[in-house]
Amino acid sequence: MKAPIPKAPLAHSFGSASIIAHTIHQKFNLKVPNYRQEEDWAKMGLPITRKEISNWHIKTSQYYLEPLYNLLRERLLTQPLLHADETSYRVLESDSQLTYYWTFLSGKAEKQGITLYHHVLIDLFISYFNPL
Repeated sequence: MKAPIPKAPLAHSFGSASIIAHTIHQKFNLKVPNYRQEEDWAKMGLPITRKEISNWHIKTSQYYLEPLYNLLRERLLTQPLLHADETSYRVLESDSQLTYYWTFLSGKAEKQGITLYHHVLIDLFISYFNPL
């Protein structure tokens, strides 16, 4: 008996589930930047670029984690008490871009705590000429 070939996590991609999981573990748990991962893959004879690694992380989070995020957000918004924090900072010392991070937390009385992060990058130059 032969097991079926597992479906690729991202269509038309070199990344298998295990390679993508490995790069995510390297970046977010071990703090290995993409350029160093690119060097490691090249030493093993695999031409995986830092752009590919970054795209895998973005697409994986969009395809597999965004539905979970949306579900948690819906549940969080039904709770009677919500804590929020907004933090802003300039991107790479740029005068034209500002980044905002929002953190939302459920109250202490909730059985299951929920913490969500939301990120927005604002181009101040475009916003100046195209006000809301």
